[in-house]
Amino acid sequence: MKKEKGFLTGVAILASGLALAAVLGLTIAEIAPDRATVVLGKLRGKITVAQGCSVFSRGIFDAKREEDAAEPTVRLAKNDGPIALFETPLGPTWFQLNGGTLPELVAESQADVYRIRAGMVQPGDVVLDIGANVGTVTRDALRAGAKLVVAVEPEPTTLECLRRNLQREISSGRVIVVPKGAWDADSTLPLHIDPNPLGSSLVLGGRGARTIMVPLVTIDEIVAELRLEKVDFIKMDIEGAESHALLGASQTLRKFHPRMSLELEHHTEDTDELPRIAREIWPAYKAEFTPCTITGRIIHPEVALLRP
Repeated sequence: MKKEKGFLTGVAILASGLALAAVLGLTIAEIAPDRATVVLGKLRGKITVAQGCSVFSRGIFDAKREEDAAEPTVRLAKNDGPIALFETPLGPTWFQLNGGTLPELVAESQADVYRIRAGMVQPGDVVLDIGANVGTVTRDALRAGAKLVVAVEPEPTTLECLRRNLQREISSGRVIVVPKGAWDADSTLPLHIDPNPLGSSLVLGGRGARTIMVPLVTIDEIVAELRLEKVDFIKMDIEGAESHALLGASQTLRKFHPRMSLELEHHTEDTDELPRIAREIWPAYKAEFTPCTITGRIIHPEVALLRP
């Protein structure tokens, strides 16, 4: 009898919980319809939130709205096998033909996500664009007055687009392309190629439909091999490998104390971890964060801005 009562009590509690969740879901949907799915996802443990953000952070859907607004402005001009030339507000841009994420790069540039136009890049700077993709950030840095940009990108199809987009700047010596991935040591590792041209990763293996082996290099080695006399700014967006690349930049950070814009979308702990690594190398770094956004199942500050 006791077991039966316990079972019935459990069923009643479960039913009450489901009813409460349904009511809560309807309430949230009425109050904030664009956040209802996110709030319920958090309640169900399917959404993680990085420090400094919440499911009700202002502007967490702004990036998606900006990308949607940019989509009609991107038009196919011609294709060449797996890549194509698109007309965009940023100018003609080579990108993967099936890569529907070019509007995301357009929106990022227009929103100045890495705060390049807001002072992170200054006239005469030497810039390292780590995870250069097809070169939109490299272009932005040059337009902000950078003297030299070193564009680091390992994915072969993306590299072809990068070289076409920046052909004139490469020829003039304003851009140097490093066809490798940034890491904490010289190595060769599998790159997981994502169908999304912005998503290929050395560390997020679940994304890739296939893998290729790519050479890796440290930022310190890049700086040494190119005999750079200074490094003023580093941007990193390398799909979860940022902590490894920072560890491979210890000499560069100690010597030059570059300003840095570090993408935070890949691991919830990066909000704390990436500034911590930078400060262990150079204690004077101060961190601030751009507004929160949502990527997949993570709500996070978009970028960490580090200044010495």
